[in-house]
Amino acid sequence: MKEDILFDSPLQMKDVASILSKGMYNRLFSNNPEIIPQLNEVYELALSFYESQILTEEEIIRNGAYFALVNGAFARHFLMCIGEPLLLPKHSSSRLRAFFVNNQFKTATPPMDSFLIEANSIHR
Repeated sequence: MKEDILFDSPLQMKDVASILSKGMYNRLFSNNPEIIPQLNEVYELALSFYESQILTEEEIIRNGAYFALVNGAFARHFLMCIGEPLLLPKHSSSRLRAFFVNNQFKTATPPMDSFLIEANSIHR
């Protein structure tokens, strides 16, 4: 009975299964780039989508912020971030330390943001 209510529209159960099996990722990114770890905010997903639509693959590899791998090539931002998180003085709070560990790939952290702006201006 509940199933009848749910599938009373033209969309049938097999159509729903087909839609869900394809996933959102393949619909957003047609060339299958790999997004960075820790990408977990809706705005980051939106920006990664726009980045993939506006920039060429070479530009994403060189200047992109949201992708780790594009056609087998690592993005420069990903390579810069895969090392150890920022080293902090021993007296730093556990909260501050956790911030830099949990946000290793974020582009909006002040030290990385300043570095990316400088790096991008040099290579243009």
